[in-house]
Amino acid sequence: MARPLDIGPPALRFEGSVPYSEAHADIYYSPRDGLAETRYVFLAGNGLPERWQGRNHFVIGETGFGTGLNFLATWQAWRTTAPANARLDYLSAERFPLDRAQIARALAPFTELAALTDELLAHYPPLIPGFHCLHLDGGRVRLTLLFGDASEAFARLEGRVDAWYLDGFAPSRNEAMWTSALFAQIARHSAAGATLATFTAASRVRHALEDARFTVTKLPGFADKREMITARIEAPSRPPSATPWFDPPPTVTQTGERAIIIGGGIAGCSLAHALTGRGLDVTLVEREADVALAASGNPAGLLMPKLTADQSLSSRYYTEAYRYTLDLLARLEADGHRPRWAPAGVLQLGFHETVRRSHARVSARGLPAEFARVVDTEEASELAGAPLPQGGLWFSQGGWIDPRGFCQTLLAACPDERLHVIRNREAVTLARQDGQRVVNDARGNTLARARHVIVCSGADTTRLLPDIAAELTTVRGQITQLPATDTTAMLRCVLCYKGYVTPALEGAHVVGATYDRADLALDLRAADHADNLEKLHRVLPDWWKNVDTDSLPGRAALRSTTPDRLPLAGAVPDAERLHQDYGDLWKGRKPDRYPPVTYADGLYVSAGHSSRGLIGAPLAAELIAAQIMGEPLPLERELLDAIHPGRFIIRRLRRRPADR
Repeated sequence: MARPLDIGPPALRFEGSVPYSEAHADIYYSPRDGLAETRYVFLAGNGLPERWQGRNHFVIGETGFGTGLNFLATWQAWRTTAPANARLDYLSAERFPLDRAQIARALAPFTELAALTDELLAHYPPLIPGFHCLHLDGGRVRLTLLFGDASEAFARLEGRVDAWYLDGFAPSRNEAMWTSALFAQIARHSAAGATLATFTAASRVRHALEDARFTVTKLPGFADKREMITARIEAPSRPPSATPWFDPPPTVTQTGERAIIIGGGIAGCSLAHALTGRGLDVTLVEREADVALAASGNPAGLLMPKLTADQSLSSRYYTEAYRYTLDLLARLEADGHRPRWAPAGVLQLGFHETVRRSHARVSARGLPAEFARVVDTEEASELAGAPLPQGGLWFSQGGWIDPRGFCQTLLAACPDERLHVIRNREAVTLARQDGQRVVNDARGNTLARARHVIVCSGADTTRLLPDIAAELTTVRGQITQLPATDTTAMLRCVLCYKGYVTPALEGAHVVGATYDRADLALDLRAADHADNLEKLHRVLPDWWKNVDTDSLPGRAALRSTTPDRLPLAGAVPDAERLHQDYGDLWKGRKPDRYPPVTYADGLYVSAGHSSRGLIGAPLAAELIAAQIMGEPLPLERELLDAIHPGRFIIRRLRRRPADR
């Protein structure tokens, strides 16, 4: 499906304090009392807050986020009436999202919501198509904004909804939203017994809901509206999947269960934070003396998205992952945990005509300037604090981070009673016993047992998951640390080219990095230092001349990567059943002839992040945590399929046996 680029912000005018859409000639909320309207139509219309009493998790879906008023009213009610440890998922689509300033002005009259409004605006994402997953209220509330057409956005979603807010401009003024395709998606995502409420009682809406198997009831409308609709669906139908071999797992876990994480790098520490925050007890097994001593132990790593003009799957995943990591850092800091990082900005230099053309095509996508923009040589030099030979693509929110410090901060933010770290012990085998996963060391001693095991062991993943991780490749990378000079000490941002250089950190710049599949030894190489310098000198020939590469400090580490440069992330399918159930995929049979994928119960993986673990691993952790807990998934279905751990086996099965 096409992904619209012109998603906002809309043209507004204010009639008094009420926002009015110029494009749809309609108001965003009742001028009588917008907050009272929300409480009457959407909360009371769905039997809230009574229905979430006694529930540890509740999911609301909304077809138009608008000003965010419905969300804030629901959040306020959740804070005051929901069980203390319960979690709210709020999924809201918006084709024409307002920007921060518009939302702030629209919500200003509702002073009782001011604190919640401030928190929302602090985390509100740039207006970029896709899913934006925001954790609020200390993790009690997760808001997922689906920027794009509502029917298309919900078609990409995986998750079940308990209550729907069918909101948007009036059907007569926004016919493009109120379609049978949207109602079909609402029915598809509804949990058994799901309810729906909407301000309109238009006959076309009533009939469309009835066609989607909802039982519809008309009620008195709010204020001067004569009628409104509520509806309920008892037995939602599930249309056949187009890719049953990638269907999500059916797991639903209760708070208080246990999980084991193998590997204490960025992937493992991100998962420990995500799972303990959801009330699971976690044992993290690390073979080294401490976490983040392997590939995650470099002194600095980059925080920047991967943008392509064609919006490739890789570009889309790492764009959403970049935003998620930045929001995670903001949450950690708000909670008093301060990883060593600097949002100093990243400048991707236009060092070649091909790169400059790519930057121009990316710029033509109309991305918000706060996210990415092209700058000329003069502005680039001003931003960098040092003279540069060319401009480039500027990411103002990017920067550098200390990976090991990030890992330690993630663990420090975990509740102490929920996390147990086992150091200096290597997980060698995985077994299944009495409905649990058992992790043993080389002598057969049991290190831990739990319902769930997540393998996050980087380059060592292939040993534990030989079938699923067969396509993982181990790559050696070496960074170089160069002493700051009078010129380079002025550098304020990260510069990116075919390598990268950071601002001076404690008197030294980090320059990286080599990429070697052939030699996996970890000794420092003068030749690799020379390679890093040679890439640097192609764009900055006057920096660090006549350096003795034999005496330079640095660091070498191994990382794992995949052929398509996307991670393996999520529930692990049963490899034997993949071959049994889909062995004739090459014959081209219709997808509805195949069963849903069978998973290895309680087994998950987060690996193959290559050099983008700082960006990709936290979102992968959020995905796995959502799978384990039975929550709506934070990624679009196309991206879920793109990082599915079974995808390489499925690709082989699509080929004729003679060609495998």
